[in-house]
Amino acid sequence: MALQGADIVVVPTAFGAQWGVVSEKVVPARAFENGVFLCYANSAGQEGEMAFNGGSCMIAPDGEELARAGAEPGLIFTWMEKPSVARAQTRLPYFQDRKRLPWVE
Repeated sequence: MALQGADIVVVPTAFGAQWGVVSEKVVPARAFENGVFLCYANSAGQEGEMAFNGGSCMIAPDGEELARAGAEPGLIFTWMEKPSVARAQTRLPYFQDRKRLPWVE
């Protein structure tokens, strides 16, 4: 999506309580390595016997956490500045390298 020009990627999920590593480690890493804002929206609270992790978050293109929800349902928000996407992607040489490959459009 980043190669196609996305500045913000939204990832809705319903990971259970045992999957906290996704919002804590994987999501910031994906935002950093793609130079995009990443908004991770995970189910929170309890539904029947299923406990969800929550941990919804908004991560900047440099991997910085901008906002994070807890384990209970809630609302988070942040301010996103578009120029930070260009700055982050400038440090990613593989974006330019991939565009030179004949099979990448």
